[in-house]
Amino acid sequence: MKLHQIDLAGVNLVHSFRSGKFNINNTQYKQSIIVSADNVIENWKPQYFNQLTIQDFELLASFDAEIVILGTGEKLRYPSSDLLEPLRKQKSGFEIMNTEAACRTYNILIGDGRNAIAALLQEPKH
Repeated sequence: MKLHQIDLAGVNLVHSFRSGKFNINNTQYKQSIIVSADNVIENWKPQYFNQLTIQDFELLASFDAEIVILGTGEKLRYPSSDLLEPLRKQKSGFEIMNTEAACRTYNILIGDGRNAIAALLQEPKH
């Protein structure tokens, strides 16, 4: 899936997402990542939804982002309330959606100058 082009020099945008590959500013990532306007954390430990832990959400909360977007893979799945607690404590807004929608939403928020991060999980291998 190719995403709408937003031209923001020096800002990380997801240009495409296909078969578990993320293209961010012409760099390919083949594993789950966390992306912000100025940083990409490669090889985020959980690759799939069922691997998420409280430590993963503590890491997301440590970014102190206004909005955290979690892309849960091919399907929309909701983490347990316990896992989301670090984001609530930090008072970060969060949205949960499938990874494709999370990529699009992240780009829109960054394009609007919002302090957002996207935690993008891989698709399950079939």
